[in-house]
Amino acid sequence: MTIEYLEHINIHTEKMESLIEYYEDVLGMHHGKRPDFGRAGAWLFVGDIPVVHLVKRDKLKTGGEPRIEHYAMRCTGLADTINTLRKTKNAYWANYIPETDVVQVHTYDPDGNHIELAFPGDERDDDINLDAYNGK
Repeated sequence: MTIEYLEHINIHTEKMESLIEYYEDVLGMHHGKRPDFGRAGAWLFVGDIPVVHLVKRDKLKTGGEPRIEHYAMRCTGLADTINTLRKTKNAYWANYIPETDVVQVHTYDPDGNHIELAFPGDERDDDINLDAYNGK
């Protein structure tokens, strides 16, 4: 077996509309057609690939540590992403990893899911403010 790429993330949420808005307005995905699985949900697409699958839950169980600490998506458009996160008042922190030549931008969706946005190192620029931003 050879794993080629991350297919999708499935997130159960009580905040369906907030998450759809976040993934569309902040991360630039688009809400698209989803098969009828017999329960409410939404698919958010990158191009023609449904990357984030949301499942509406009325009440989620609490307690215990999360099983997935974060997920990462390879991205382009570092400057636009930083501007969008600031414009929409979404906190983030960023760091450059020289060994892999990747700029990591970390943020959270409205449900508290930790998302890493990974950009090619050649997108770094002195005009891009990679200082941590608290969303205020």
